[in-house]
Formats: sequence, C-alpha cells, structure tokens
Amino acid sequence: MFANSNHAPSRCRGLLKLASIALAGALLLAGNPAAAQDAKLKKLTPFKMLMVPYFSPEQIAKDQGFFKKYNLDVELVKQVGQGVRGMQAMIAGHVPTGQGWGAPPTIQALAGGAKITTVLAGIISTDGDFRLYSLAGSGITSAKDLIGKTVGIHNPGSYADYILAGFVKGAGLDLAKVRRLTVPLPSMCQALLSKQIDAVALYSLFYVACTRKNPGKLHLLAKDNDALPPSARLYSAYTFTTEYTEKNPDIVRAFVAGMKDAMAFIDKNPEAATKIIAKRTGLPENLLLIPKFAKGGCIDAGAAAEWIKILTDLDVIKAGSVKPTGWFTNKFNPGC
Repeated sequence: MFANSNHAPSRCRGLLKLASIALAGALLLAGNPAAAQDAKLKKLTPFKMLMVPYFSPEQIAKDQGFFKKYNLDVELVKQVGQGVRGMQAMIAGHVPTGQGWGAPPTIQALAGGAKITTVLAGIISTDGDFRLYSLAGSGITSAKDLIGKTVGIHNPGSYADYILAGFVKGAGLDLAKVRRLTVPLPSMCQALLSKQIDAVALYSLFYVACTRKNPGKLHLLAKDNDALPPSARLYSAYTFTTEYTEKNPDIVRAFVAGMKDAMAFIDKNPEAATKIIAKRTGLPENLLLIPKFAKGGCIDAGAAAEWIKILTDLDVIKAGSVKPTGWFTNKFNPGC
C-alpha cells in the first residue's frame, strides 16, 4: 500500500557545483542576513494562531523572540478541540493558521473543496512518536486481533487514525471491522486500563506517562514506523487558506522565517527548549520527547505524493481529486 545521479561534464565542474551547494547550505544554517532582512515586515504586525499545549516550535518562537525578530506580534490561542478540529477555525477565517494537523486532513479538506495551502513542514516521527497499545494479557497482540475490537483515537482522519489504518490494512484485513472511538488524548490511558476500549493510538507525551506509571500493563502493538512508509511520517505542518497567502504573502514569509529559527534553536539547544516548553505548558520535563523536524521546514514532494497514494488506497479520497503537488508550496521558504 503503502533515486538519481547527475553527470557533470568534468570532475572539476562537479566539485565546484558541490562546493556551491555546501556553501549555500552553510549560509542557510547560519542564518542568511539577507534572507532574514527580506522576511522582516516593515512594521510590527499582529498575528493570531492556534496552538496545542505540547512540544511545539511556535511556543519557542514566541518565548525567544523569533517572531518579533521579523516584526510579527503573535498571539498563541490554545485549542479547545485538539488537532484537526482546529482546521475548521482556519478555513472559516477565525485564525490564519495553527499547529496540530498534518498532511491527511489537509488533503482531505482539499478533496472536499477547501482552498488551503500548506507552507511549512513541521515535526516528523523518527522513532514512533505515535504508537498503538493494547493491554498486556488481553490476547490482542497483532492486527488480526483488533477485528471486532474498539480502538481509541483522538480524531477521525488524524495522523494516528492512519497509523491504525496502515497497520490493519497492511496485514490484509478489513479496517471496517475495527471500531474506532474518539477519546480525548488525556483520557486514553485510563480508558484502556479500565477496559472501556481494547486498544489506543497514543502520542508520545501520553504513552510515556502511561507506560511509566503502569509498568508491564501495556502491550506495544505497533509504532507509526511499522505502519507508514518513511516519507509519510510528517505529522505536523502549517497550513493557511490560499486566499490568506495571496493577500498576505509577507506575513506568511515572516511566520515561516520565525518558525524556522525556532526549529533550529530546538535542534541546537534541546535541553533549553525542553525547559521552556515545560515552563510554558506546566508539563513535566521527563515526559517531553524532543521532536525532530523536516529538514529546513521544506515540504518534500515525495512525501506529498506518498500521502496522496495512501489516502487514495484507503478510499478516503478519489483518485485524481488532489494533485501530488497540489496541497503545498515552498515558495515562502527560501532554500527549499
């Protein structure tokens, strides 16, 4: 269900080309003053966005002044409904963007007629940021054991939902025979332990807490690494309405620049970033797993096409309803 070689006319010319690429990359990593100046707005501009109260780069950008660096005065609004539910507020024009939804809901919304565009890639899963668990001793140890059972997910159509879909359909089984029940992330652990549901799809913050507090009581069914191809493990991205990007390209460019600075800060200062998030959210530091980000915040065309294929194969969208490159743009992100 779920490379390329360039032949230079001569060795010398090839080396010069590689050197140029390396120099350009070094400038980007160090922070290109000209690019930063281009992204800076002429005056301080108010900007509101939705956020989830977990490890998110927008909180670092706000705390460390990366948004202000580009004259963007950002107000972070905590989402009441987590994840993909916030997309409805964005499409309705209540906020320009938010964190907590990735490729699947964006592509589904486009297939349904929404005019939206993803402009920045966020967090990618490198070691099972989302995982499926059952109770130890329950007899549920494989995909086939989920048939006829109830699995808790935090939002239909979310990244976690497609991990379950990939796990079940990847085993050649009928996903329709698995009952999916919406359960708030903070309630999932207790719902599983009390046997209200048979399995759960948990985000890192919650499975770390649940497994540590209940050693030996949970059985790991699968990580997202097991259920999705590597290129499809982008579960956080930043999307705007196409109308907003067309009317406010400079604001979008400033937003992307501030977020990239925050991602770079987290990569270079993981411990300091963890302390900042813990202070801002009230979450214990030992429960916060440091996220990994898509390189340069760039949206990979291969990943974009992979998600179209996955959603088409799962009959979530009709073939051809969304072009592989039709749901994103890197034009606001120099260096991609």
